[in-house]
Order: sequence, then structure tokens, then C-alpha cells
Amino acid sequence: MRNNALPIVLIACILALMFMPQAVVASTDTVRLLDSYWGIGGTRVEASPGDMYLPFTVVLGSDYEDSKISNIRADLYLPDGFSSTYPSTPKVASATYLGIVPPGGVFELTFYVNVEPGTRVGEYTARLDLMYDEVGEQAKRQFFDVRINLMGKSKIIFEITPNSVEPGKVSKIELRVRNTGEAPATDVRVQLSQASSYPAASLIGKTYWIIERLGPGESVVFESAIYASQQAADTTILLQATATYRNTVGLLSTHSSVHGLQVVKTFTKDIDIKVWLSEYSLKPNSESTADLYIMNNGIEPAYDVRVMFNPPASIQVLPVGEPTSWTVEELKPKQSETIKVRLAVSGVISKSVTMLPVTVKFRDKNDNLDAEQSFVALYIGEEEPKSPNILLSTSSSITAGKVETIKIDIMNNYRARLDKVVIIATPIEAGLSVIGSNNWKIDKIEASQTESINISLFASPSLAGLPARLKMKIQYVTSDNGETINEERDVGFIIEGFINLRVYDVNVVFLAGAPMLT
Repeated sequence: MRNNALPIVLIACILALMFMPQAVVASTDTVRLLDSYWGIGGTRVEASPGDMYLPFTVVLGSDYEDSKISNIRADLYLPDGFSSTYPSTPKVASATYLGIVPPGGVFELTFYVNVEPGTRVGEYTARLDLMYDEVGEQAKRQFFDVRINLMGKSKIIFEITPNSVEPGKVSKIELRVRNTGEAPATDVRVQLSQASSYPAASLIGKTYWIIERLGPGESVVFESAIYASQQAADTTILLQATATYRNTVGLLSTHSSVHGLQVVKTFTKDIDIKVWLSEYSLKPNSESTADLYIMNNGIEPAYDVRVMFNPPASIQVLPVGEPTSWTVEELKPKQSETIKVRLAVSGVISKSVTMLPVTVKFRDKNDNLDAEQSFVALYIGEEEPKSPNILLSTSSSITAGKVETIKIDIMNNYRARLDKVVIIATPIEAGLSVIGSNNWKIDKIEASQTESINISLFASPSLAGLPARLKMKIQYVTSDNGETINEERDVGFIIEGFINLRVYDVNVVFLAGAPMLT
């Protein structure tokens, strides 16, 4: 029995093997390797050491003229420096193609691969084990050597120096563009802008540059400038640097980063300039000299202190011996200076408080400039009624028909001396004329004193028996406050003379031998 059973078993095994499907190594022209790239679906991506879960695609083409292929699967045996995303098979990545490839068709197999951090940039070779079914035929298998081109990435970083600027001046800044990647970047377009619309700072000068090629490890430095005002002191300005470039696969990439630029604190914050007037009450249509006090109430000295008035139209600032701005070279803490100013107020405003704006500019010990706007209050009162400062008097009459000289007394009724007294006399009535000069000048008239002028007049006989007037215009300067005042006075007198009468029906009667008219 044993001798007969053994041949029967052997024959059964041979028959079983004859009817089993067997993998056949096809000729190399059945499926061809066309290409390989990092990416998927025709979209290429950059690959560099340290990248994880990157798609790597192998492009294959069918050389079958009549047959379709399906049930496509493949294993990619990875070289050193690469690993699959499957922990169980770290050196083998697998992929399948679910569709049916027609004769002459093209298909892609995508594997997901990790690039180890220490891998060098360059070309590597992987082994592709391809298995598929020819429709209606047996399963087939092919092997290919697949090129893996690890080109690396271009990585753009920015550096801005210095990291701090001073306020109140234009500061130069440098923007360094560096490629820390493994591959070059081409057609690099760099732009520098403010990350936020900070009104107290602005970029000045060039902010856009073009680099044709920036190789690995290379850097380029560009210069620009920024102005930070005093209001930006002790704050941080955010600047954004942006680079748009073409990477290793020809696609546009963009990298941007935000950098903080510290505006240092200046000593102008420790300077406190105060201004005020010693006399702040004025009358309409008057002028007054006041003391303007400037004091540094801070803890740091101020230099090149400049004070400027910006008065409204109703107030005129008349300086005393200086322009409308004043400069103090140094103002130490708690130190004050006095400036004399003269204010002339029009008669349009009265019984009101007017704020007179004053601008103060100064520098600190580091030459940082700052400015402050202050206001001094001016109370405009009511215009007081004025008593005449000049009193005039003259003789009571002149005789018509001949030239006569009259004396006019001019008395100073003001509290102080009057200087540069100018007098102009003009007749009011027709037929009255001034003979000779009609204007006089008196250098000064002391308070309560009287000066005199002589005027030669001629009155026509037709004015005999009538009153006449002279209009006296008087201008003078008060010695106590320098105010220029104009006054007008009328001086009146009687014109004497003979009157011609025509008498009708005159009767002559003699009384005691003397004739009398009746």
C-alpha cells in the first residue's frame, strides 16, 4: 500500500501546480517608467531634509496594444535617508492604482515618504516592484530603478538692524535678506512696509527691491530709512518684510515676517515747559506790556527753547525789541526766564476770555526735538470812558478884515508826560483862513503843564459879528506805556468888526444945541 500511495500523491501535486495562477516576469516593453517627481496629480512640491509625509509620484505608461491592465499595486524600496510612513515597513512604501489602464494609457502611483533630517541634497535610486493583472491573462510583475531627486528648499529669512531708533529724527535701517535653505531662490522681490498704520512713524526712501538669484547661504543687504516722531517715543513700531520668489520647482512662494523696531525713550518726556503771563487783563482798543514767564518744571534740562506766538486775528502780538519768537539757549530744571511782550487788542472784542496759543519747541541733551502747545488766558474787559488828556483854551475874539494872531494854550491833563505832540489846525467856517503854517510840533509836555502855540488868522469882513471855530487834531505818545493817542478838539471865538447900515426917514432934533436922530 505504501508503495502505491506515494506515486499517486506526487501526481496529484503536479496537477495542482499546473492549474494554479503564476506570476510571470513580463518583458520590459509591457509597462514603461516615464517619470518621477515630488508631488501628486501633476503638481510638484519642494522636498528637503526633515520633511515628513511628502507625496512622491512615479509615472508609468502601458505599452500594451490591445490589452488593459488592472489591479495595479507596487512597493517602493527606499534608499538610505528615506523612510515610509508605515512603521511596520519603514523602508518600503506601498501604493495602489484602483482604475483600469487602457492600452497605451498612462497612470501614476503616489507613495508617501519621510525625508530624514540628515539626508544630503542630491540624487538617489529606489527600487520599484510593480505588480498588475493583464485583463484575461495571468498576474505580471516588473522591477524598475526610480530616480529620487532631492533638491532641497530655498528658505528666506529677514534681519532688520538696528533694533532701536531715536524719535524726532530720520534713522537709517538695514534689511538683510538671507537664504538659509539648500536650494537657490530666483526672481526674488522684496518689500518692506509697516505692519500697522502707526501715524507717528513712516518709512522714508526705497522699500522695494529685486534680486535675480539668491543662492544657498547667500545674503543681500538693502538700506532704507524711517522717521519716528516724538509721540512714538517708548513704543514699538512693527515692520513687515515680504519676499516673493520662484522655488526649485518654478512655483511662486511667499515668505513674510514681522519685526519690532523699538523707539527709545527720550529725555524730552522729563522736560515740562510752562508759560504764563504776569498781566492777563486787557482793555479794548489798548496796548499793554506784559511779562511772559517760561519755566522748566521738569527734571531734565531743556536746550534751544524757542517760544512762538500764534495769535488770533483780533489780537496782535507786538514784541518789544525782538521778533514774535524768542529763544532761550538753556533752561535748567525749575529755572524760569522772563520775556517782555506787548499786546495790542482791537475794539471788536470785549468782555470775553481769549486763549492766546503759544508754541514751545525744545531739545533734550541727546538732541531729540519736541514741541508743546500751550495757551495763556487773556481777559478782555470793557473799554473805560476816557477824559480828555489835552485841554485847549484861547482868547475870546479876533477882528474881521485883518490878520490877527491868537494864542492857544495846550494843557497836559494826563497823569504822565506826553511826548511827540503834533497839532494841526483847520478852519471850519468858510472865509476863515490860517495864515502861514497850520501844524506845530512840541517835543514834550509834562503832566499838568501848559504849552502855547500862536496861530495867525484872517477873517473875512462878512464874518464880522459871527462865531468861528478851528478844528484841532492832536496826536501824542504817553510816556508811561508808549501808547499813541489821537484826539480832536474844536476851539471857538468871536469875530469882531464894523457893520454898515442903511437908514431911511431920519429926523434930526436938536436938544440943548446937540443933534439927535429920531
